[in-house]
Amino acid sequence: MKRLLWIIAALLLVTTVDAQQPEITLEDIWINYTFYPGAISEIRSMEDGEHFTVLSNNAIDKFSYKTGEKKETVLNGNELRDEKGRKVTIGDYYFSKGEKKVIIATQIRSVYRHSQKAFFYIYDFYRATLTPLSDAEKGMQRLAAFSPDGSMVAFVRENNIFIKDLEKNLEIQVTKDGVEGRIINGTCDWVYEEEFGFTDGFKWSPDSRHIAFYRFDESNVKEFQLEYYGALYPYIYKYKYPKAGEDNSVVTIHAYDVKKRKTKIMDTGKERDIYIP
Repeated sequence: MKRLLWIIAALLLVTTVDAQQPEITLEDIWINYTFYPGAISEIRSMEDGEHFTVLSNNAIDKFSYKTGEKKETVLNGNELRDEKGRKVTIGDYYFSKGEKKVIIATQIRSVYRHSQKAFFYIYDFYRATLTPLSDAEKGMQRLAAFSPDGSMVAFVRENNIFIKDLEKNLEIQVTKDGVEGRIINGTCDWVYEEEFGFTDGFKWSPDSRHIAFYRFDESNVKEFQLEYYGALYPYIYKYKYPKAGEDNSVVTIHAYDVKKRKTKIMDTGKERDIYIP
């Protein structure tokens, strides 16, 4: 009898607990995100060490590390207009040293898993001006990066490296041999991007006088092809993909002297069938 009473009491307890639980629906989980934890991502620390910025609702907002409170809107993309009078959507951004200028990436498109191309703009906080990094008719750009002194921006377009002198409003072409499917300058081939997880194939020297960069010769790398569904007919996509035992890209490292406009190859040894990650 005593055992029976314990069983009845346990059942009553379970029933009471179940009755108090709210109903959980698939909409709560996958549409309303009711149980999704709060988080913050893509924060950029500011040079004072006390604040960070976050891109939210097409604006770069400044927050306090100490309190978590928003201090100000550093730049509102909804108030920016490009050279044709269109609103600028901020997809990403990169401050110069001293945070006097910021690179804005807009109309971002993916290339592979990590790589992207976009149209870039330079916003000058002192002059309150928005300037395109390059002529849009020349094509989209990649990997735009300020020189350490903030006077120049290097970027990649169609497998070649360019430098924009912001003070002279002058675009300088660093490499000229870049060809789709053959030569890559300043960024990486598919293998390096996928297996080593990076696409930034150039670096400024600390004094802003040189740029070191990767050059990939993938002329002998065999192609792999994939069939994709199209709107009406499927289409074939091809890319360079070395399988085990096949030729990889021949990778060399170069250094460009910004003032002399000359490039030299760096000594990485005689062996060419290597990785330089």
